[in-house]
Amino acid sequence: MATKIVHQVEISLIKNISTGKVSGSCRALCFSPDIGASFNVDRTIDGEGVTSLLESAETALKENLAEGGHTVEDATPPEE
Repeated sequence: MATKIVHQVEISLIKNISTGKVSGSCRALCFSPDIGASFNVDRTIDGEGVTSLLESAETALKENLAEGGHTVEDATPPEE
C-alpha cells in the first residue's frame, strides 16, 4: 500500500435560503511519495452536523447584517 500524505482539507457548505436546500462537499489535497504524485479526494457531505453548522453561520451573518438597525429578510422562492 502507498503512503498518502494529507496536506490540506477544504470544506464547502451551501444553503439556498429560498428553498432551504443544504449541500456540502469536502476535498483533501494529498501527495504520495511512493508514486511521486499529488492527487485530490472529493466527497459529498451531509447530515445533521452540516445543517447545524450552516444554521449557526446563517444566524451569525444575519446578526451582523442587522447591526445598525438594518432589516434582514430571507429570499423567497421564485414563482413558477
